[in-house]
Amino acid sequence: MTYHKPVQVQTALSGRVEAYPNPFRGVLTLSVRELADAPQRVTVYSLQGQQMEVYEAAHTDRQWDLSLPHLPAGIYLLEVTTLTERQHLRVVKQ
Repeated sequence: MTYHKPVQVQTALSGRVEAYPNPFRGVLTLSVRELADAPQRVTVYSLQGQQMEVYEAAHTDRQWDLSLPHLPAGIYLLEVTTLTERQHLRVVKQ
């Protein structure tokens, strides 16, 4: 058996990206505190790992409104990619 050195997994970009309201109905808002943390891409995945949506934007937006009324109710994972990091957020669609 081989043992490897533990690695730290950062899952929240230190809380710099927020998604609200959570749970949401049709529109989910993402916001960042610093423009340097602004997302370049947001990918929405089902819990089964199926890619549902991909959003891309200029690095000048501190707030995004994602229109998701077509998604069925359930739990989704957002992969938020910035210039330097990647964060995963769990959101609930009602």
